[in-house]
Amino acid sequence: MAGRIKTGPYKPLDMRTSAVLGGGYINVDPSAGNFGPSPWMQLGQQAAEGAAGIASAVSEHLAFDNEAAVKAADVRLGEAEQMLLFDPQNGYLNAQGQVALTHAPAVIEAFGKAQDRELTKAADDDQRQMLQGLNERRLADFTTLVERHTETERQRWYDEAGERRIAQMRADARLHWSDDALLRRALGTTRFEVREMAERKGWDTAQTEAALRQHTSRILVAAIEGAVERGPDAPRRCSHATTSISKRPIGPRWTRCWPKPRPAGVWTQRARRS
Repeated sequence: MAGRIKTGPYKPLDMRTSAVLGGGYINVDPSAGNFGPSPWMQLGQQAAEGAAGIASAVSEHLAFDNEAAVKAADVRLGEAEQMLLFDPQNGYLNAQGQVALTHAPAVIEAFGKAQDRELTKAADDDQRQMLQGLNERRLADFTTLVERHTETERQRWYDEAGERRIAQMRADARLHWSDDALLRRALGTTRFEVREMAERKGWDTAQTEAALRQHTSRILVAAIEGAVERGPDAPRRCSHATTSISKRPIGPRWTRCWPKPRPAGVWTQRARRS
């Protein structure tokens, strides 16, 4: 859009000349002018825009770099987890019974140290923050596996301890077949272990009673077998002891435990040989 600029008479400064008379207007056409930034300003703006673009690209690449570094650290932690749990030689999940219980704290501590080592390798706070989140989930899963295995092996340990004690009571009954007090101890201990096992495993009454009958029979059989090995009058004395201890007569199922009738001389010969 054209316009006019009014000018007064020309009056040169500090010059001894006469002023231009009159005055008037100068026609100005703005469309013919160039009012944009100078070339130097344009160059500066382009440089600033370029720097911002480079910074944005660098920031994006840095995020991807951090993510790749954290993934690599997580892979190393996965390998450490597999070695600690599943190694054929020293893996924790191979441990059984009481050994599994005693080694559980050590294996959790070892995995925690592996996580700490990876955190110290992180290049910046972003990497540490991302890795910390992964570490927390990994440690939770790792601890769950260890605790689950520990509970299973704790039950195994309890069962093995009870079974070993019952086996010891059978050995005692075999050796102390003629001692009422020791036979009662063997039988009472066996029944206690069976009831405790039934409670741990959640057996019903029928299962518990069946197990009690089975293990009671084994104790009495062990006592009778021990008596048979001792001499001709041992079965008679053992019969009295086992009948008294079990609080019920020995029924037909026990007949197989007694020696078949033999001539009197056989017992005499066996006693002499022993």
